[in-house]
Amino acid sequence: HDSTYCKGDTIRIHAAYNTLLSYTWTPSSFILPPKDSSVVAALVSKNTTFVVLARHKIRNCSVTDSVKISIDTNYLKLTASPVVCFKDTFLVKANFSPNYTYNWSTTNLVNSNKNVAYFRCLSDIYYSCSIKTAPFGCLYKDSIFVERSKELDDLSAKATPSTINYGDTSQLSANSKGGIYYLWTPDSSLDNQYIKTPVAFPKHDMTYVVSVQDKYHCKSSDSVSIKVVYEVCGDPEVFVPNAFTPNHDDMNDRLFVRGDNITRVYFAVYDRWGQMVFETRDQKISWDGTYKGEVLAPSVFAYYLEVDCIGGAHFSKKGNVTLIR
Repeated sequence: HDSTYCKGDTIRIHAAYNTLLSYTWTPSSFILPPKDSSVVAALVSKNTTFVVLARHKIRNCSVTDSVKISIDTNYLKLTASPVVCFKDTFLVKANFSPNYTYNWSTTNLVNSNKNVAYFRCLSDIYYSCSIKTAPFGCLYKDSIFVERSKELDDLSAKATPSTINYGDTSQLSANSKGGIYYLWTPDSSLDNQYIKTPVAFPKHDMTYVVSVQDKYHCKSSDSVSIKVVYEVCGDPEVFVPNAFTPNHDDMNDRLFVRGDNITRVYFAVYDRWGQMVFETRDQKISWDGTYKGEVLAPSVFAYYLEVDCIGGAHFSKKGNVTLIR
């Protein structure tokens, strides 16, 4: 009798048996050997009508019969993005039917609900699902390959040079064959935080982090550090000359605290009796060799110097300076 079977099933077809009959089945391409029996096995992948010709070996008369085999039309098809980001949760979807019972593979499975499943991408892998259909109970399976994006696996951040003097710059670069968008932080000492190769001008030791995005919207990050070297906070970079000549010849007429890396200064000058004759907290203010408007005679004066420098270093010193006229 006509029947419905699952795709891929091997079915058995029976004709009435008689030792005086020979049997010929058509189409023979689906019939498995032996093909001349009253009972044959067939592997059918589409709807097929089988015809059997039974011929009497003595009388040479024949009779035919047929049976229609229908194949279950249910199927399973999975869809998903072919490339996803490492450790991202992504969707795999199967075609839906209320007559299906879904069974998802458990590798990297986060959760599932009927024809929808969420997986976590940890590597390149095939994800699979099987279904059981009603009312025939056919079992079907499909799988789909999902690849982890490797566009940013070669990401490397670099600073050239990685050690700079205060006030100098360093060229940053984010090297990756798959980088599309860039974001550098912190950005306060960068000329442009959104490009592959910004210029950095840090005032102190700094670590920069670059976040890079590829064409699949996957992100990766790397970091690079720059060391900032400051001038010495003290001799010979910070000093007071040991003599000056306030004789109005525009040559060494005034006494300054010298140094281009000073952020704070206190400078005081004393005569031989300990009387303060000059005091300033401004490096731009110098001593002209007078006290309360009176010109002081040539002599040796004592001084006390205290400074803070770029980078936070502190320096103090006591010394002598000679006033020459």
